Amino acid sequence: MLNRNAEALFWIGRYIERAENHARLIDVHYHIQQEEDFQAEGHKWSRLIDALGVRNEYLQQFESFAEQDVLSFITLDLGNSNSLFSCVHQARNNLRTLRQHLPSELWDIANGFNLWLGEQSVADIMSSPHQFYQQVKERTAMFLGAEQSVMLYQLLKLRLEIAHLHLQLAVRLHQREYVIIKEPAGCFQTLVKIKRSHEGFEHIGQQGRAGSS
Repeated sequence: MLNRNAEALFWIGRYIERAENHARLIDVHYHIQQEEDFQAEGHKWSRLIDALGVRNEYLQQFESFAEQDVLSFITLDLGNSNSLFSCVHQARNNLRTLRQHLPSELWDIANGFNLWLGEQSVADIMSSPHQFYQQVKERTAMFLGAEQSVMLYQLLKLRLEIAHLHLQLAVRLHQREYVIIKEPAGCFQTLVKIKRSHEGFEHIGQQGRAGSS
């Protein structure tokens, strides 16, 4: 279960990272176009469509590369599986299946991000592009930071479960060994050593959990 949760979190994080990359690419594009002199207005935005690899999908809906159409398609269009909103939406939907296994904070961040994007319009973007994509980057950073903390906790729990399994295996092996050679006193002393060793490992794990909280 822990392995599956960690893997699912990894892919959820990839969706959020893709959304962050989109925001950075679009934000940088705005700065570049202010410094360069394009002969054709449409060329400014066709380059962005090509950079995201969605030219065919875009041309199925639009005939020209107008700023408003391009921004709407690559940022807010849920019909475009590679749009910024689609990436966040997919991450949020996948995260919903893990809600019972994760801190509520992670869900709250992803769900709030998804709801916020759903309330935005292309007019909101065009009124202040840098501010809009800066907010996207801040929200992705918040989610990824929280996700890393959760993944570390999940991996620590996995290590502790493995340690418990090793303890059980060691106890059974030594019980079998001392039953065969009929030395119960030696068996008891060995089991005490194993238990103390395991308790030391658990103490380290508890310190790790306290440090991460």
